[in-house]
Amino acid sequence: RQSDANTVDSVDLTKASVLSGLAWGPRAWLVVGVLAIAAMVFLSPQPGSDELELANEMAEAQNIQGAVAAYGRIIQKWPDSMSAKKAVNARRTVMFEALKKIDKTEKDRLKVADWYAGFAKGNPDTSEGDASEVRAKEILAEVKEKEEQAAKARAKLADERRACASARSVDTKA
Repeated sequence: RQSDANTVDSVDLTKASVLSGLAWGPRAWLVVGVLAIAAMVFLSPQPGSDELELANEMAEAQNIQGAVAAYGRIIQKWPDSMSAKKAVNARRTVMFEALKKIDKTEKDRLKVADWYAGFAKGNPDTSEGDASEVRAKEILAEVKEKEEQAAKARAKLADERRACASARSVDTKA
């Protein structure tokens, strides 16, 4: 395209050069290559991604044992993958949520406190581990308080029985 007889429109010339590849230097080709490789890495399926999706579906369906086992297999099979990192986090979350449900129903409070403490020990420096440690201490405090109340009740009952036995031994109406 010409604007007059002696000049060529520079926009059209630039487009033509870019399209033909003549204006691309080695740096431009390097950038394009790096971007292409990055796109392939980030857009390609990660090892274990299908298995992770299935494990997540099990967790959503409340199949806790199945999900935890599936997460474990992912971690074992592809330990350095992004899927394994996600599986570690998902497994921890699933187990913590299951532990919170057990906490609501299990009558043996010392057992639950022990499970929380074990979970906290196995998951240090995580929000779930910190919450488990706090909950274990709360349960132990609750158990201690109930034991103290029960001991006071037993002592009161023993005092009443002694008073009753003493009154019977005197054999008076008073």
